[in-house]
Amino acid sequence: MYNIISGWNRSGTSALMLALKQSGIPIIGFKYPVVFIATDENKKEIKIDGGMLIPSKDKEEANPMGFWEVSSIALEEGLKNKHKQYGIDGDLIKVPLNALPLSDPEMVDNVIIITRDPRTVIASQIKANNIKDIKGWIKVSGLGLIHNMIASLVWLKQNKKKYTRVRYEDLIEKPGDVLDKICDVLKRGDYIWGEEIINSKLNRQKPIEDKCAEIDELERFYENIEMHYKEYDLNQLQKRIEKLSKKYKVNIEKARIEQ
Repeated sequence: MYNIISGWNRSGTSALMLALKQSGIPIIGFKYPVVFIATDENKKEIKIDGGMLIPSKDKEEANPMGFWEVSSIALEEGLKNKHKQYGIDGDLIKVPLNALPLSDPEMVDNVIIITRDPRTVIASQIKANNIKDIKGWIKVSGLGLIHNMIASLVWLKQNKKKYTRVRYEDLIEKPGDVLDKICDVLKRGDYIWGEEIINSKLNRQKPIEDKCAEIDELERFYENIEMHYKEYDLNQLQKRIEKLSKKYKVNIEKARIEQ
């Protein structure tokens, strides 16, 4: 069973993975992940997870300190039984909220969810993915963030998994306190080594200033996630996302992955 770092993409999962790696906790993931396309003995196309020794400029700019993830797990399929050879019990692996509910619960032990001001998360998504239709993206992404969080909380509670929430802003301002808390939960690592790599420069993204009903809803949800997630029907929320995606011609699959 692996310990999991989860959160919205662009919410600080990579920084937290690196800090815990520096704290002495074994992690699974490539600094700059990439999927290689190859063929098997039957000449069938297969995807192989790997990493780049020299990252592309856009990847390095998006995460100067690295991503520390396995692409297929983080972006597509979650943690499965087939990944059990990737490490040993207690190792740490990143499974963002968009992929967590796809995971095999028997592979998951503790889950650490890092949250971040959603306006800043969306701003970071827009910058990292060079989004052109900002208005449409904000609306779809706003509801998408809600959906990903709710789906993951439902999955965690249904499977009776332990989870701990921490805030990105606290990690930046009080790294020792946050890392000490996580090391205590995981019963591994020494936070003193990890806090040295966290600094205020990591909080460089300015939040979006746009106003719309979806952002208002997202902010209300974020104020008390544990209370508000019970108010939603995931199927109805998904229909709303699909409707907005169609109206604003937003690639819903890309939006889902990039959250």
